[in-house]
Amino acid sequence: MRKHPVRLENAGISPARYRELKDMCQQYPEYMAKIRRVRAGIVDKPRRKAGAWTQPDPTGNAAASIADEVAWMEARVKLIDMCARRAAPPAVARAIIKSATEGWSYDRLRQSKAYRPPCGFNQFYEAKLTFYIILDMEARS
Repeated sequence: MRKHPVRLENAGISPARYRELKDMCQQYPEYMAKIRRVRAGIVDKPRRKAGAWTQPDPTGNAAASIADEVAWMEARVKLIDMCARRAAPPAVARAIIKSATEGWSYDRLRQSKAYRPPCGFNQFYEAKLTFYIILDMEARS
């Protein structure tokens, strides 16, 4: 395992909590895709449970449930974006989001034109460490 989680433990973030935060970040692309689909009017049909009533939902509970789910996803996306902006300048924040949400390494980020961080390896991982610390504090509140 990398040396970063050890430093997160010094900040009060256990390895289990780090994995939880990391998993939240890795769901970011899924959240964005679902938000885009709902805004475009493409709504996933609720999955039918075995033996469930198959008639249309006359009360609109399914639509309300989808709206609540999308609102929750939007809040998570905004939280991740806000924490990245608080942790680093905009160009580095974009790289942090790409690294945290899609698992891109610093070397891969340096090779891309759109996400190249304007800082060195150590500065990038310090900013990413700060991002996880801020995300932990904000997610708890």
